[in-house]
Amino acid sequence: MKKAMLTLCLLMGMYSYSQRMITREINSFDELKVFDKIPVTLKKSQWNRVDIEGIQKDQIKIVEKNRTLKIRMSLDNLWSSDKTTKVTVYYTDIDIIDANEGARVFLGDTLVNKKLILKTQEGASIKGAIRTDDLLVKAISGGHLKLKGIATDQEIMINSGGSFEAKNLQSEVTNVRISAGGNASIYATDFVIAKTTAGGTIRIYGNPREIDGKRVLGGKIIEVN
Repeated sequence: MKKAMLTLCLLMGMYSYSQRMITREINSFDELKVFDKIPVTLKKSQWNRVDIEGIQKDQIKIVEKNRTLKIRMSLDNLWSSDKTTKVTVYYTDIDIIDANEGARVFLGDTLVNKKLILKTQEGASIKGAIRTDDLLVKAISGGHLKLKGIATDQEIMINSGGSFEAKNLQSEVTNVRISAGGNASIYATDFVIAKTTAGGTIRIYGNPREIDGKRVLGGKIIEVN
């Protein structure tokens, strides 16, 4: 009797969970764009799929066009303070991540690609581990990135209060520029080009062999050994 009750409870739990989950098979994509404060977790897989769960699952819109996957709220709805709604994107390959309007992108696995482009704006964020030969980062209007891993050659552009927290992201060569405020913490072993314009702070880790630093209208460039 106890075993039958346990089995029934498990089946009811599985049914309840399936009712909370929307699964959508998608085509291969190169770029992911997320909006409207939606939290998205990326996971490497052998197939491309989106899982959505939580109270607002029916309000999240998935758009595929020109190898770009967009995730946003439907036009009639705005993101609430609900913390149950979660989106998981399973991908085979990805080159570009663009987080907007307070969206939060978490890298569930180390993101590996020869070249990566990561962009954040409007208070959105990208966090996780990467491994790449060539990294391009843009963070503007309060966009934030927190990265670790390896990026052999990286170019960082920050504007209007963006931030790049990457002292645990090992690089050989880094070119970092900040305009109109913001901050960056970078790690490089060989060569750093660092420029601040109209404010901003750059912290350099890794004791690189050469630093070409320039400040225009304020800002700080700090070596941290």
